[in-house]
Amino acid sequence: MISRTLITRILCATAACALLAGVYFSSRPGRPLQTLGVGCAGCHVRSLLAIDGPAAAALSKGVHPIAAEQIATPRDAAQCLSCHQNTHATWSRSAHGRAFTNPIFQHAFARDRKAWCLNCHAPLWNPETDGDAPEIAARPNLQKVYSEGVNCIACHVRDGEILGVTDYSKSNAQLFHPVRYDPGLARETFCAGCHQFNFVHELEPFAQYAGDEHPMQNVVAESAGTNGALYPRGCIDCHYADGDHSLKSEGKWALRDKIRINLQTSAAREPSGPDEPHASPGTEKFSVQLRIDVPRLAHHFPTGDLFRILSYYIHDARGREVYRYDFRKEVRVIDQAVISDTTLKPRPDQPGAGRVVTAIVPIKPARCRVVYRLQGAIDPDIAHDFEDPNVLYETVYDGGCDFSNTTSQ
Repeated sequence: MISRTLITRILCATAACALLAGVYFSSRPGRPLQTLGVGCAGCHVRSLLAIDGPAAAALSKGVHPIAAEQIATPRDAAQCLSCHQNTHATWSRSAHGRAFTNPIFQHAFARDRKAWCLNCHAPLWNPETDGDAPEIAARPNLQKVYSEGVNCIACHVRDGEILGVTDYSKSNAQLFHPVRYDPGLARETFCAGCHQFNFVHELEPFAQYAGDEHPMQNVVAESAGTNGALYPRGCIDCHYADGDHSLKSEGKWALRDKIRINLQTSAAREPSGPDEPHASPGTEKFSVQLRIDVPRLAHHFPTGDLFRILSYYIHDARGREVYRYDFRKEVRVIDQAVISDTTLKPRPDQPGAGRVVTAIVPIKPARCRVVYRLQGAIDPDIAHDFEDPNVLYETVYDGGCDFSNTTSQ
């Protein structure tokens, strides 16, 4: 028998399709339906029917916060702490736990003051009780639940029920609380609710996105072509520890534990011309070969925010920069065209990604650095706004240019 909830969803989906079709056919020339969202009908119909699971149905790619009526009260993570200490501890140090409080977000939000920012970074905010986005940006209250960023409740509670990726239907009576099985929590489509969206066409009165050919954050689509046999559980395989479902990431991204670096320097004399088979003094050049490897990587790196850049520098004995190579995706914002893409990309049919970068420099290299720049495209302009500029960086390697090892230093 078809449940009343399913019938309601079907009726709502039908009404939504009719409404959106009307919007499409009445839209002015040059502004088709796709500019109203990331495929509005596709997204909202999937949500209404819970095609991606009930948890994903409340994640809107930043268009709106999670509906208050779908969340049980209280909404803070403290209620989960007594039984899930390890998970709570790793969550609190993770990017999810710091999504609202991290200094980079706070800096951007204080400037932009848009609800669009809160809808992913603090999805449990309630405009009716917490104030609007400009109020929160001007006076953030760290006692409010929105300060917890993406907490346990944001992902695991819908309509008063606790959702999980394990099917406890045969043993629910033995649990402290019942758990509704939601396999969608383990699918990339769930993560796409915040980590896959297009460039914004308009922000008011709600976020309206450009067409599907212009992704702003493309993490999920990048991983879609990765060999499924290598990562059968998708995002969870790399971003969650086995067993206790605890977030692996701590602090920033703990790159030092995830990237392997090999640096080797050699010197070679080069002839000055065809009649000079032996180089004269002063023509010595140095070759520095960087081998960089990420053993497990299912998407491009860096990914997500377009400001992120992994930079490789070579300095001489006087500290002058003599070489630089950036692993980055550069997009021209005016038309969202990709200018260049030198990000690390997953190897076909093999785990991880890697690259060899060879630099020829005219002076003996003294110092090599590999730095993950979280705001690399604009950090010179904003560094003065941070008491600790190191917030904008994570140094993966800083040392000599001639060594060989199997792990980063």
